[in-house]
Amino acid sequence: MASSRNWIPNIFYEEDAEGLTRGFPFVEIPQEKEMPNCLFVYGMKTLDTKVDEEFEKEVTMYSFANMTVLKDKLPPALFDEVRIALELQPLQQAVTAADKMFESVIQNLKKDYEVQKNVDTLINRINQLSQNEEEENVKEESTN
Repeated sequence: MASSRNWIPNIFYEEDAEGLTRGFPFVEIPQEKEMPNCLFVYGMKTLDTKVDEEFEKEVTMYSFANMTVLKDKLPPALFDEVRIALELQPLQQAVTAADKMFESVIQNLKKDYEVQKNVDTLINRINQLSQNEEEENVKEESTN
């Protein structure tokens, strides 16, 4: 029986950096499938040498492992070694850093919300003062 992770995905690219994936490549995963354990991608470099008026190419196969699978299958210390080998922080350090960054984003949103609330209050007050001034002008005109 074939694994739900053993299939050849299509890799898509979103052109708009403001889109759902913020410009990152993505794989559309069918309902009955899961993200593959590993992706194989060719890398192609153009070399300085020409053959028949065309630059020679160097083609290398690369594999990219699904970190979620590695996290689920490896002991935590070994998983951290893999992360470090890939120039990533050990998992707990990365989670702590992400939590701090998320908290900073939340604090900034709260500040933005408070600023917006103050702006809205000022706008409402200005509108109220304008309306009061107009009403007073109408009263003055009617008494004259």
